[in-house]
Amino acid sequence: MRDIDSIVKRFRETGLKITPQRLSILELLEQNRDHPSAEDVYRRVLSVHPSISFTTVYKTLQTLRDMGEIQELSIDPERSHYDPDTS
Repeated sequence: MRDIDSIVKRFRETGLKITPQRLSILELLEQNRDHPSAEDVYRRVLSVHPSISFTTVYKTLQTLRDMGEIQELSIDPERSHYDPDTS
């Protein structure tokens, strides 16, 4: 995953808003060294943003995946995991 400023710029270029919730997701992924599932990301961001929905987390992860900023991993048959290190 590139630096947060580059991703914020790409979001804005595609017409997506940078909400505090999305920014928290980006910050969490930037600092992450494991492969969290959407549920893991949701639980961690929920402590900072109690009103965030799982849908917001999931759609943000899918957008980042589609942008090539994170990789979706199939290491668990029941849920996808995400890797912010695409190198």
